[in-house]
Amino acid sequence: MRLLSIVCAFLLCPATELRAQLDALGSKAGEAINIDSDETDYDHTAGVATARGNVHITYGDTEILAGKAEYHFKSGDIHAEDNVSIYKGELAYKGNAAIYNINTGKVTANHLKSGKAPLFYESDSFDTQLKEMDSISMTSSTFTTHDSANPNYRIKAKKVDIIGLDKPKHQQRIIFRNMTVYAGNTPVMWLPYLSQPLDAEQGYHFVPGYRSNWGAFLLNRYGMMLGDHTLATYHLDLRSSRGVAGGVDLKLISERENEHFGNLKVYYANDNDPSQTHNKRVRKAPIDSDRYRLNLQHRIYLPGNEEDTLYLDLDINKISDAFFYEDFFPDEYRINPQPDNLISLQKIFPRGSATLWTRFQANDFYRTTTQLPELALDFTTQPIGKTGLFYTGSTSAGIYNEKLGSIEREKMLSEIEKLEARVAGVDEAQPQRIRELSLIEAESMLGKLKAQANNETGFTRLDSYHQVSSPREYFGWLHVNPRAGFRATSYSNVEGEGASDTRTAFHLGLDTSFKVSRDYANFKLPRLGINGIRHVVQPYLNYSFVASDELNADIGKIDRLIPSTKLRPIDLAHFTATDSIADWNIIRPGVSQRFQTRRNGNAFTWLELNSYLDAYIKDPEYDRDFSNVYNSITFKPVHWVSVSHEIGLPILANEPFDYKEFNTRVAFMPTDRFEFAISHRYLQDHPLFQNSNLLDFRAYYRLSDRWGLSARQRYEFDDGTLEYQQYTVHYDMNSWTAGLGALISDHRSGSDEFGIVLTLTLKDLPSLSIPVGLTPSH
Repeated sequence: MRLLSIVCAFLLCPATELRAQLDALGSKAGEAINIDSDETDYDHTAGVATARGNVHITYGDTEILAGKAEYHFKSGDIHAEDNVSIYKGELAYKGNAAIYNINTGKVTANHLKSGKAPLFYESDSFDTQLKEMDSISMTSSTFTTHDSANPNYRIKAKKVDIIGLDKPKHQQRIIFRNMTVYAGNTPVMWLPYLSQPLDAEQGYHFVPGYRSNWGAFLLNRYGMMLGDHTLATYHLDLRSSRGVAGGVDLKLISERENEHFGNLKVYYANDNDPSQTHNKRVRKAPIDSDRYRLNLQHRIYLPGNEEDTLYLDLDINKISDAFFYEDFFPDEYRINPQPDNLISLQKIFPRGSATLWTRFQANDFYRTTTQLPELALDFTTQPIGKTGLFYTGSTSAGIYNEKLGSIEREKMLSEIEKLEARVAGVDEAQPQRIRELSLIEAESMLGKLKAQANNETGFTRLDSYHQVSSPREYFGWLHVNPRAGFRATSYSNVEGEGASDTRTAFHLGLDTSFKVSRDYANFKLPRLGINGIRHVVQPYLNYSFVASDELNADIGKIDRLIPSTKLRPIDLAHFTATDSIADWNIIRPGVSQRFQTRRNGNAFTWLELNSYLDAYIKDPEYDRDFSNVYNSITFKPVHWVSVSHEIGLPILANEPFDYKEFNTRVAFMPTDRFEFAISHRYLQDHPLFQNSNLLDFRAYYRLSDRWGLSARQRYEFDDGTLEYQQYTVHYDMNSWTAGLGALISDHRSGSDEFGIVLTLTLKDLPSLSIPVGLTPSH
């Protein structure tokens, strides 16, 4: 075997000229083109090296195998023939003949096979640049994602161009001209032209199925780029019980890391039956058949650069009626049933921020707390010179109002009318619950309802809080952080009636903690990835005292406490229920524990426990001595098992707050065929919430290499209701995954909701897919 190496020191040309050529190639000085073969010769006059028999050429990360090859030094072309293979990184090209240029990385070939998983193709004519890898052009080509000698589907096209490979994913496209789709060897579809993006959010997607409140449906969407930075998704949806609906979503893509920073959604439905609910009940409230949504979420950086610290945020949500999301976008309704409307202008400073924002009532059927407007200044914790003290503060001022929704107001007015009839002695045709009220009870309820319906809560408010803290460490292990704060809040009635008031609050607090640890180097659980243990224990104690003036009873509370099973923040700087501040004196002791092991050179926490409770010297809400004892546990040693558990037990709590609460989630994959997740919520004997014993179970089992089953059930043991059922059969067709699923929901109304969805996904190339989605939603 003979070896020919063409290197910088070789005398084919002057050293300065060769160095310039290597620089033009982007190579390091001294990089060589190595030609290894059974027989090699070089023509100095023509500048051509010829190799025959078992040719192996390497240049950088490119390898060429062939029966014969010629290297033309002046042009940089390598002419290869006879069973040619070209490898560059993850790319592979195979054919009878090809030309590769080392200067440009361009490959030109006739009948070349290539592929980069999951895409495989062959072409009679092939043209690309491996160096830049920005585009590929082919003629008489065949594409598939099924890695088999006999693929179950193929796409044949007269000409194929793949463009934008050097650009972000949303700008990459594959263009077919005169294309035919084959199932096996049978042609099933022909198109003269198809331009398909390589981004999963682009292209055509559809979901067919059936739902009890929609009838048979077909949800269609098509995504495409408008320019380089706007993704447009067009919707055209057909529902046999509802009619035709459609709209467009616009998503703005930023140049930095391709993160979107703006969304606009417009959707309109001419509803054939707006009175129908998801459980086939009929609404009494009249709803117009013209139903719509307009959603705008957008961040505008001023003067336009994302690195700037001044920006405007818009969150506008206008909908036609209170039931629109429930009827057409049930997934969004479950997450956010009453979307807000906010506009804010924010400036970030090195030590704080300033925000001017407003919340307004764009949808009059929702109860809304408005801020028209509010100006807030927040200061991060920062040192006060070299005193060892730290300052934290915030100040806000605004006009606040709580506006009733139209549906709620109508219900109140109806109830007022019934109570007025009861007070007047007209009991005929009144509900029994009204007739059974005494005259005094009816008058009392009537007065409260009139005040609530006619006198909406509203005021102007100026609120300012300032706190000083002094964190210290004693004896090298004890951490102590005393703090003191003052809050002043001034109210005046925006309606021009009622009293105004100024409330002050003083706050004293103390946080203490220390850590102890012990190593168990010999403790090993290889299956859980545990190689030695460090046990870290951190006892802590937080104390908080607040002395506050009592707020005038005529001033309604807007930023108020809402019922919760969790403990409240006891640091006044983090207490956001401004209108509900009251005297308190609370001690919160606890113990945090972490179990760590070494993984990838770092400490990895695989088990964490936290136990704590509140001891009330003075309870601001109820007459309690102690809260429940709370425990939170997180166990996640490896990716295939995780456990989280929250417990609240009335070990010291007194009635009526001696309730029990458990929240548990377990995810486990015991084998490569089976995985499941169980979530359980248990709440018993809480004075403000209904009892609940809710179990949510999800599982997937792979029956074989092709078949799989998945299921989900949600069962409420407290009243014996199977609230939700979902069952799906999955079938793997090599390149495609098919699914047929059914769902049933019991809303305790006597009529169940049910649906059927057929899904089909091209699994190896999601950007050319019909997506799986059992719950039909956009």
